[in-house]
Amino acid sequence: MRGSDILRLALKNLKRRKSRAALTVIGVVIGIACIILMVSIGQSNYEEYKNTIFRGASFTCVYVNPGSGKHSQQLNDSTVMAISSLAGVKAVTPVIKIPCAFELGREKINAYANAVDFTVFSEQIKIVYGFPFASSSASPEIVVSKKCANSIIGQTSSIEEDSSAGDGNIMRLVNTGINFYLGMHNEYSAEGEFSISRGYRSKIVGISDDNASAYMNIEIAKKMIRENRKLSDKYELSSSKYSQIILWADNINSVKTIIEQLESIGLAVSSPVQDLGVMASEHASRQNLLIILGLTAILISSIGIANTMFANVLERKQEIAIYKIIGMPLNRIRLMFLIESGILGLIGGVIGVILSYITVFIINNYQKSFLLGSVVKISAEIHISPLVILASCIFSLAIGLVAGGYPVWKLTKLSPVEAVRNV
Repeated sequence: MRGSDILRLALKNLKRRKSRAALTVIGVVIGIACIILMVSIGQSNYEEYKNTIFRGASFTCVYVNPGSGKHSQQLNDSTVMAISSLAGVKAVTPVIKIPCAFELGREKINAYANAVDFTVFSEQIKIVYGFPFASSSASPEIVVSKKCANSIIGQTSSIEEDSSAGDGNIMRLVNTGINFYLGMHNEYSAEGEFSISRGYRSKIVGISDDNASAYMNIEIAKKMIRENRKLSDKYELSSSKYSQIILWADNINSVKTIIEQLESIGLAVSSPVQDLGVMASEHASRQNLLIILGLTAILISSIGIANTMFANVLERKQEIAIYKIIGMPLNRIRLMFLIESGILGLIGGVIGVILSYITVFIINNYQKSFLLGSVVKISAEIHISPLVILASCIFSLAIGLVAGGYPVWKLTKLSPVEAVRNV
């Protein structure tokens, strides 16, 4: 019997047993669709996780804050010089966090401006639109983050927001004149409402791709603090003490050593590197959970497929015996049944892939904040990798071959006389 004859006979047998074949295919479809979705969700979340990490933080950046306890140390020019002298430190800037208000038209919008060194700022902070603030100017020049820019546009009527313009809205803020106030508008304390400084004529010169609210030149900020001593005292601002010091290391390998040295002199230190291990561990746990869910679905489906195939082969015990009596070689009999089970597995795999694409399309377009239980959160756009599709098709074929191969191998060892005894 030729190979084409065996294939034709296998297809004919499947056609005669449509109901059982359909049940087997459904089992494969469910299992394959589940594993594709679980793996794809995990991969998409991982890509989103990586993009968030690399977009939002520099791994060579270290934030230094005043320490606490008897070994605490305040941040001043001496601290800046000491940090600058450490091995592996590339750049350092002191930071004064200025509570402030921007006035556009009739609206005053509260924010915090990080007053930093011009040279370090121009080298380390990415400007996406406009320019850095000037190294020296008579009035404050402000660089705001994208988030702050969107907040300003949303709270002011001076700039008409165009929902279709995208970043075009915030680009219009560049070179926009504003009044800059030291202190926050409508800010209250136990003593009553805080006053704000006189308005400093200023302008927004750039938009940064950064997590901070806004930036300004630290020398301008010091001058404003000295001009508004009473107000500055209420906000605990000083031109000689800093809220924070930010440093950049030569490379990521130097960060750990620098952190240890700073902590040894009583400074509180934080860095994205410290959070990276925790975030990676949490992500790995979620990935493992997704894999377990997918494999559980495959296991359950495989058991159902094996049970269906085993029952199918048992019902055809006499058919196998007849094939043996008429002289059909055992390897040909086994091959015919393997072709049948392989076709069922492959069909189930292909339909499972199609079902996965439909499900992903629905999630991406109609259910952005999809939540599976309380653990698996889908926050990213889901993409199905071609490699996952290929692996799933191969896996579905393997499921069919394994599930159908074992019972056939076992029954082909029976004696033909024993198999047809009850015919």
